[in-house]
Amino acid sequence: MERRYEITNERESLEAEKVERREQSESASQRLEQLEKELISLREEEQSIIDVSGDSYSILQDYEKQIKTLDEKERHLYREINGIEKESIAIKKDISNFTAQESQAMNDLMWLGFKELLESEITGVDMLISELTKEYDELKTRLNLRAHDTYIQVIDGYRDMSSRKNYLESERNSIVIFINEIDKEKKDVFMDAFKKVDDDIRKTFAEIADGSAYLQIENEDIFSGGLAYLVQFQGKPPRESTALSGGEKTMAATVFLLALQSLKPSPFYLMDEVDAHLDAQNTERLSKIMVDRSVGSQILMVTLKESTVAKATQIFGIYPKSGASQIVHYNNPDKVPLAQIRTSE
Repeated sequence: MERRYEITNERESLEAEKVERREQSESASQRLEQLEKELISLREEEQSIIDVSGDSYSILQDYEKQIKTLDEKERHLYREINGIEKESIAIKKDISNFTAQESQAMNDLMWLGFKELLESEITGVDMLISELTKEYDELKTRLNLRAHDTYIQVIDGYRDMSSRKNYLESERNSIVIFINEIDKEKKDVFMDAFKKVDDDIRKTFAEIADGSAYLQIENEDIFSGGLAYLVQFQGKPPRESTALSGGEKTMAATVFLLALQSLKPSPFYLMDEVDAHLDAQNTERLSKIMVDRSVGSQILMVTLKESTVAKATQIFGIYPKSGASQIVHYNNPDKVPLAQIRTSE
């Protein structure tokens, strides 16, 4: 009676713990759904940012082409301005030389006694105007009378081009800053996902194989290199996943798949004899993990291991009969051992 009383108390305690565990499971499921919605939102936001980054890069290229064109026009205008300034300086120098020569010639003529002749020529206004007009016509063909107006237009155009160039450079700098922010956010999203998968691999592999496994980034620039998957079984040195044996590869690949499931779950998973090369102990551990992970996703598994079959909720058996494949379906809500199933049948 005392033993029965103890068992009754223990049963009540276990029932209370079962209710508490069930509430925790429901709370965890709600939290998982909330996190999945947040993850989907972040995925959509990431895709939007990537699309905006691509459009910004195209706009940036167009701006750079416009800046190059404006720079070329600016250099061409500089060359024209320099040519006009040189031409203006040469003309001023010629005028100064001609004025000095005229003054020198007038002084020479006056010194030689042609003062009266000079005065008489000056009094002949009509002849002087004719001579000056003729000389003006000769000079007009060699001088650019609109050089000053052209110079003003060139200066105004240069100032407008310079203002436009400064504006485009400002736009370009803002686009570069925006692209850098996108790259940083993309790196942060990647590192968050990487850490989540890596933590799940470490935890799950330790539960299944009593060893350690982890992911490692091969390059400092995370988007220019790859990822290394390092696995260490108990009593063995760490190796890359490509250097493992068949059973070890199966275990490592399954753990990696389950880690990806924690990051982005799928509605169902189909596995074909993933436990074929595992021993009894590792098969038992793997099947237990599969049962735990089947809470959030449906797992369809082809297997010949009785310990794995015994943990399934729905069992489908395939056997030949009269040259055709036959199917046996069994509901296993209590997950009883396969030997008892055969006995009951």
